[in-house]
Amino acid sequence: KAAKEEPSDNEALLQEIFEVGRRNKILNPSKMRSTYGKLMYLMQDAQASSVARGLGFSLYKDLVMVQPYLQDHGAGELLDDGLLPLAVCPVT
Repeated sequence: KAAKEEPSDNEALLQEIFEVGRRNKILNPSKMRSTYGKLMYLMQDAQASSVARGLGFSLYKDLVMVQPYLQDHGAGELLDDGLLPLAVCPVT
């Protein structure tokens, strides 16, 4: 079961959901126009000290960027590979 009874038991799941929503908006700026605004208002409200104390955690999580992620996992040299542009170009 993904969702648990106590909000703090779902901390990692909720942080991941908000991070995915933010990442999706960055990659697709024309999508999720009204939904994203509501998501940000919810996140801002949850950052208020009284709400954060009630929740017992923060909904905020840093966006995971490609370069630091690859470096943390020992694969930073992939970004220097000459075939990378070919590997990530759209298929037409």
